[in-house]
Amino acid sequence: MKAVNKLLADLNISRILFVDDQLELSDDDKLTQMRIYLSKEKENHELRDLVKKELCEVEVEMIFEQEDFSFLQEEPDKREIIFNIMNEIEPELLEGPAKHIEKKLTQYFGSDDIIIETALIPNEKNFDEFDLIIMDYNYKNGNFTALEVLGDQTLNNKLTYIIFISSHEVFEYEEKSYNMTDSENKQDLFRKYMSNNILEFKALLNFISKNEVDSKDRFFASLYETLLELESGKLMFESLFSMKNLLDKGVNEAFRKLLLTNSKTLKALITEKLESEGVSETSYLIDFSLSLVKNLITDSVSEMEEIHENLINIQGWSCEIFDFETDNHLRDLRRIELLDENVNMRNDPIDFGDIYNINIDGKTLRGILISQSCDLIVREINGTSKRNAEVASIVLETSNSTGKGCINLRLGTEEIVFDVRRHITVPTWVLDFTSLDAQEGTSRFELNKSNDREFTWGNFFHKYINNLITNKSEEFKGLANGEHIKWSKGIAYTIKKDGDIIDFQTSRVGRLDHLQTLSILKAKTELETRIPLSLDLSNEEIKYSLLEARLNNEETDLEFYFNEKDKVVLASAEHIIDVIQAEGFQVKQEVREEIISKVLTEHTESIKVTEQFGKRMLIINENTAKTFFEGGIVIQTSKKNKSVNVICRHKKVTEQKQFA
Repeated sequence: MKAVNKLLADLNISRILFVDDQLELSDDDKLTQMRIYLSKEKENHELRDLVKKELCEVEVEMIFEQEDFSFLQEEPDKREIIFNIMNEIEPELLEGPAKHIEKKLTQYFGSDDIIIETALIPNEKNFDEFDLIIMDYNYKNGNFTALEVLGDQTLNNKLTYIIFISSHEVFEYEEKSYNMTDSENKQDLFRKYMSNNILEFKALLNFISKNEVDSKDRFFASLYETLLELESGKLMFESLFSMKNLLDKGVNEAFRKLLLTNSKTLKALITEKLESEGVSETSYLIDFSLSLVKNLITDSVSEMEEIHENLINIQGWSCEIFDFETDNHLRDLRRIELLDENVNMRNDPIDFGDIYNINIDGKTLRGILISQSCDLIVREINGTSKRNAEVASIVLETSNSTGKGCINLRLGTEEIVFDVRRHITVPTWVLDFTSLDAQEGTSRFELNKSNDREFTWGNFFHKYINNLITNKSEEFKGLANGEHIKWSKGIAYTIKKDGDIIDFQTSRVGRLDHLQTLSILKAKTELETRIPLSLDLSNEEIKYSLLEARLNNEETDLEFYFNEKDKVVLASAEHIIDVIQAEGFQVKQEVREEIISKVLTEHTESIKVTEQFGKRMLIINENTAKTFFEGGIVIQTSKKNKSVNVICRHKKVTEQKQFA
């Protein structure tokens, strides 16, 4: 256990101020105490002799014989004489209720190196002259609390420690109540107050209940534990201010360099970027400035070394507080770090890592967009605003972690598990409409209503989104009110029409950190490419020939391949479902997802990569065909006739029905 004097030295505490309006009795209370004492001690000859030396015989007789104290109330000088005599005989009589706290503080901190002063009200002393301030919280005479008067003090020259001592265990701040006996609640209040006022004063706050003060042992133990908490806060404070100094230096240096430009230079810089990428001027300049700050602060070696030393001190700090509770604020910081929840407020175009709530067959599922930014950004190509990715890939959340395909994330107090084996494809333009709703990020639009350019939209995206509204308004204007199932690129989606409002029952809730999203994409890629059969390493080249294929006894774009030597039929599982959907069959996303997931997890021995195709192919045999059969797709192969007949049992819609 660290000695108190060593702890005080580490905290740089040498001057202590104790503030309490009950250190002394009020004048009325002193008068009351004086009357009681003089009446009780009227036979006390020592007391009578002392009074005779200061007052005349008549006044002495009034006090001790008649018990008439009226003249003392009317004459302050004579009243003060009696007070001095009482202090000489029994000094505790006129002491305030808080005087015993001062005595205990003197006993605890007492040394030649520590100076302790007192005050009745906070404004009686300049707080900036002290290192540790121990103060009552409620002040009856002025009807105010300590938090309310701290703002009047100047505490910006050095770090100051403030300990509130109060019999009240509930503090009020900004119309919210905080229970001081709960460590999380207590620290939440003090963090908020310090964060809101950090530019006015640098102080660490803490609390001791007056219930602990009556017992010297309990009070001393509380003081020691509180000093340990302040030591922890000091280490944190120094680290954060070192970081703030570093960031301030980077921001100032970046601003100084930007001032070297002029409007023409800045315009050229932005225009060059906008011509190659469809970003907005504002988004680009902010990202550009942040990159400058980041790269400039890495040159500040001395400041970074200071931060390193402070962090080493935190790592090496031995905490002797055994009942400290889990810090919920850490989870809040982690959520802010990983999740951008203001993406809708900015009307951001969709991007890598966007998280959506998607309605699938009456259930709301959460999924994350893993199509990459370079494919999602809208550029102008041959005079047309468009993007590379017409279909977005979304990995869905699952309720339980059930294997290597699951990625666990903690966003604040929330646990999220994404399963890369459960993924769907969505027409990208369906998600684009979330950029119109700054409140909820709902994917919807109003028929034939164009939109002004938002500050996060580049010119290309602004042109693109208004053209999209025009085209989709023409497509959906004849629909009756209610829900409709539509198809795009072989993918089914649901819309709900209510007057002129078209709602796709999808909403964006935020954007996950880029590196976290990359880990999900990487896991998905690894799972899909994890195959036991590699390229044929023999010198003999194996060629596969295209088989004749039919879909429900009609011509089809389905492709199956056969090799005479191995006697195997190959096809791409994704290709089979994509073509079936594209040719009008309503294969639901969960059916597609189930088939692909089983292929990747249960039939790895039947997956093969050949140099001819350069991609993953599935051997169609009894076991793999059974998986398709369970999903409503029958695959019948005839090696003799070199043909394949596929029977899809899902409903097929005609073009007229699709767009009726």
